[in-house]
Amino acid sequence: TLDASVTIDQGVTIEFSRTSGDYAKFIRVRYKNSVGTTLATDSAANTEYVRFMERATPLANVKIIEIYPYGTNNAYRHARVLDVYVDGVLWDGANIKSATIIEEIDLSLATIPGNELRFTLYDPSGGFSIVDPGGIYASLAENQRVDAYEFVDTDRIYMGRFYLKDWDSVSENIASFKCVDALSLLERIEYLGDLFIDTATNVLDTIMADVSFIDHDIEIDLASISIDGWIPITNIREALHQLAFAIEGYVTCSRSKKITIKKADLIDDISVWDYDLSYSDIRKGHKITQRPLVTGIDIISHGFEENQENLTYSYVYRNTNIPTGNYVIKHPEYISTYLAYLSTSAITVPPTPSASSANSFTFEVTTSGSINILLYRKYTHSKERYFQGATGLPANVPDNIMIIENTTFINNSNVEDTAQRALDYAAQRYKAEIGLFASSISVGDSAKIDTLSGKELWGVVEKVEIDMVSGFFQKVVAIGEIH
Repeated sequence: TLDASVTIDQGVTIEFSRTSGDYAKFIRVRYKNSVGTTLATDSAANTEYVRFMERATPLANVKIIEIYPYGTNNAYRHARVLDVYVDGVLWDGANIKSATIIEEIDLSLATIPGNELRFTLYDPSGGFSIVDPGGIYASLAENQRVDAYEFVDTDRIYMGRFYLKDWDSVSENIASFKCVDALSLLERIEYLGDLFIDTATNVLDTIMADVSFIDHDIEIDLASISIDGWIPITNIREALHQLAFAIEGYVTCSRSKKITIKKADLIDDISVWDYDLSYSDIRKGHKITQRPLVTGIDIISHGFEENQENLTYSYVYRNTNIPTGNYVIKHPEYISTYLAYLSTSAITVPPTPSASSANSFTFEVTTSGSINILLYRKYTHSKERYFQGATGLPANVPDNIMIIENTTFINNSNVEDTAQRALDYAAQRYKAEIGLFASSISVGDSAKIDTLSGKELWGVVEKVEIDMVSGFFQKVVAIGEIH
């Protein structure tokens, strides 16, 4: 049963288990609407582990899809269905010529990098021809969903959800693809911002309120942290960055179907380690480098004080004739504005905002006429510089100051802790780059890694580049300390 009624444009793909070695010899797919009425039935013989049951024509108002596998290729056995893909095609095995996933997080909290999937496919039927209107290439569209899986031995590992960004037909048989994760899509969605005094989980829910294509979550240790500050007009990805930075978290959707804010642990915070990697575990490549020394943190804290008198104002409309319709007024320079509506006789009732925030308001005009709208500055935005210097530095070391300016959830109550956390992270100066085969290690995992002279690098994985075709080889980058 689907979450909502949909139109099935292409059909369904059914995947059987290669591990058990069984597939159904005959498949029937029945489509029904929300009240259980059969809309269409497709049937076909089968000799494959992955079978695409193509629809002859699109089918609207589908709520229920029933799949009936009959018989198996092995007598007296049951066929195990691993997955069903609606309007999707499953590519696997020899038809995937190359596939690389890059997962990345930034525990300095300076950015929220996204993940990327690149792959090349082979289609023996020539479906990648750019001049074939009925081929696969013609059906491709930006932001089409792509779910990636990897088999390690007999284990099927979910590698994440991606969205098609770029594709290119190399020939009628070969095409290359680039996909990005949900964070890249959120960067394209405007967020109007607001002033907040609330918990982190409520602020997260507000930021993601209009996002329906992916779920979101926050680790329990971060959920109840108090937030006091402002988000200007920006995009949803940057709004998540502001929130995560203030609560010492990072944003990721690696190997998941949802976006999660997780705690950005420092080495001293870790008591139980996810991996202990000896030289025998490291199959290819072993490089240790040292990052530049940071001598101090220069950070701006932000305050928002309500004006009690002498409110300054600006006209949005002044004796302006506007037609009926819905209007969104953005006023980023007037943080948390008090709104006054002054109308002429043509509009007897001033428009009332249907939605408003510190940076914008929305209203509807039902009768056209001349209107005046004033914006009053209600809050003053103050900034204060705070400096935290590193201790125990070598003599005559040159200054290397990290500057943090536009984090508007940082205020007088949390600026000191934020600066110290940034300094503590910068003190984790060692970077390990190693190669692993068929490991389940992922970004955010902690690891002890063997190094030279009997020492270990204790670090957290911040980047993994995975070759999904050549033995699940992983290039792993971890940041930490030598012990």
